[in-house]
Amino acid sequence: RVDIGNNSMNNNNILDNDELIKDMLPVAKYMWTLPYPVKEVNCHLGLGENTKPILMHDTGMVIRWVCNNGGEKEVTEVMLHVFNEYYLASKDEDGHFQQKLMLDVGSNVGYYGLLAASYGLKTIAFDLQPECIAVLQNNVLVNNLGENMRVIPKGVSEEAASISVPDEGCDGSFPFREPTSERASKQVSVELHPLQHYLPDDKSLEIQMMKVDTEGNEKRVLASALPFFASGKIKNAIVEVTPGHGFWSKAGITP
Repeated sequence: RVDIGNNSMNNNNILDNDELIKDMLPVAKYMWTLPYPVKEVNCHLGLGENTKPILMHDTGMVIRWVCNNGGEKEVTEVMLHVFNEYYLASKDEDGHFQQKLMLDVGSNVGYYGLLAASYGLKTIAFDLQPECIAVLQNNVLVNNLGENMRVIPKGVSEEAASISVPDEGCDGSFPFREPTSERASKQVSVELHPLQHYLPDDKSLEIQMMKVDTEGNEKRVLASALPFFASGKIKNAIVEVTPGHGFWSKAGITP
């Protein structure tokens, strides 16, 4: 088993290098006060050789969804297979694991990012919603994963832009679902950038896994990541693609 979870900072930790990886938030020192209880999540146990429980804020839907939806269970199995077969086999001659990245684009409350960080991958979670950012920061802190996981409170797209985001709530269907009328007047502007803005696109950092779930905007994220695929930097990717049910039309995406 791999014992992960030391929150002390490592001078050689690539997540401490804000010149190499841009716009990361520092690890929170204190828990944000949020209206969501913290629960232990165990539904991934037994799907991988090194799984262990994780703690997450229950925002009302995500835990039930990832634990009970057949598609999400398959995603979890594939992801844990990659972590077991490729990451855990990447020890160097001294028995140390190489520093490889997991990108969780459209992280929401961070379930998949937390799984990756618990294995030891250096994990970067991207999300747009301020309350999701607070949830993510708390989830990193309560799981003692500060050495392995950081949050970027911005988005990934093929060109620099901005998007209006409700400053309350952590909706797993945003931006597909319209904010409620009560929250429609409470908007903040959040930056979107190509992936190259945040990371160098050479082979100095290997991306072991990239997960993309952006409610219809996956095509823009993938277009941004093309240089990373071309250079072989991204080794594995899991992408949710939902062209039907209005997801692509709502996002202005054409086949």
